[in-house]
Amino acid sequence: MKVRDVMTKDPITISPNHTVNQALEIIDNFGIWTLPVVSEGKIIGIVTKQDINLRSTDYNQKVSEIMSTPKFTISPNEDLRVAAKKLKRARINALLVVEGANLVGVITRFDINKRSAYKPKKTRISSMPELSSKNALICNIISVFLVVLLIFSIWLCYNSTSALSSDTDKLNILNNNIPNVQNDVDSLQAQINSNEHDLSASLSEIKLLESGKKYDLHNPTYSEVLTFLANDKTDQNKYDPVHYTCTYFSRDVCNNALKQGIRCAFVELTFPSSGTYSGHAIVAFNTTDKGLVYFEPQEDARAYVSIGEHYWQNVPTKPGYIRGAIDYDDTITEITCYW
Repeated sequence: MKVRDVMTKDPITISPNHTVNQALEIIDNFGIWTLPVVSEGKIIGIVTKQDINLRSTDYNQKVSEIMSTPKFTISPNEDLRVAAKKLKRARINALLVVEGANLVGVITRFDINKRSAYKPKKTRISSMPELSSKNALICNIISVFLVVLLIFSIWLCYNSTSALSSDTDKLNILNNNIPNVQNDVDSLQAQINSNEHDLSASLSEIKLLESGKKYDLHNPTYSEVLTFLANDKTDQNKYDPVHYTCTYFSRDVCNNALKQGIRCAFVELTFPSSGTYSGHAIVAFNTTDKGLVYFEPQEDARAYVSIGEHYWQNVPTKPGYIRGAIDYDDTITEITCYW
């Protein structure tokens, strides 16, 4: 697989005539590590937050006065393995993809982890890929341990006839430990599922920011939120426990709000339940007249969330929506907003 197959095309760039303050706003708003400086389609430099902190004396300076020469670039025709090795060797998070002097894209660690067959499968948010790898390793170790334990138990049954009573006691001890190990496996799996949910949401948000969409967002009025939700069609999508969950509903509403210049938060609610229903995803808006308000994106209904309260009891059912019975504990233990 080549770099051009997974790179982000038309990355966010800045002109050398823009100010340092404008560069800093783009870096902060998009959460990017490296901001390419482009003139007439050609890459002439890069600017990072470190460049601004070390070289800038006045935020009204031009970017051309503090930018540095791009040290790490790659051709779009290079193999994905080469990009992965360059990122690892240089200990950086992104490479500029250039053809001659022209900037044609950007490739990040997230792009490679998501699409490359040579990297571990992605799991969820900021330093989360490393965390997921450790979790996967732990699960593999526990699985091997259970297999070895089973083999050892069978060996005891066939090779200890002379001391059957003693061996039976040993087997009972080992078998009593299996439920504890299984509980640990279930707990780790629940954590992995939670991490995958977090990273999926974060990667979707990062992908939107890196795509170059409009970044000057505003906090809407409450009336503007209601109008936006009424026109948005995300609530008409069909819920699917595998392919289209609450995470996707919230992600799509946030993305649609972004396209209209509305600031919208992806909200993660944590429940005490384990397994499939350990949490829920909704959206929030920081309105200029009513403050922070939450909405259930599957129904476009106002949600009144509070730690220690049941979630679904505090989401009024709108006409035309049918809600099934809740067979899990939906008490809110934590509320996390990602803006």
